[in-house]
Amino acid sequence: TVPMKIYEVVRQYEARPTESVGELTIEELEARYAGTGLGRRTLAELCDTAGVDPPTCLDRLSRAGIATDLGEKTKSVAERHDRRPIEILSIVIAP
Repeated sequence: TVPMKIYEVVRQYEARPTESVGELTIEELEARYAGTGLGRRTLAELCDTAGVDPPTCLDRLSRAGIATDLGEKTKSVAERHDRRPIEILSIVIAP
């Protein structure tokens, strides 16, 4: 859709959070990322959003029993493991 294409262009100029998202509860994560399209992002994009390097991202998911690759959409990973995209983000940011 046109709004999503516009968002993709301006997204790169969004301010990055100054606080660590790793310290947020699931409710705070939901409040911050609600409606931002987490499910449509690839895992590589999700890692970038979380400020976590890709190898660490994949390692954390692997430790949680989630085998995937960086090109897969977050929503498909979440659905395959009976989770929500926000829960995948919480795994990625967990220390």
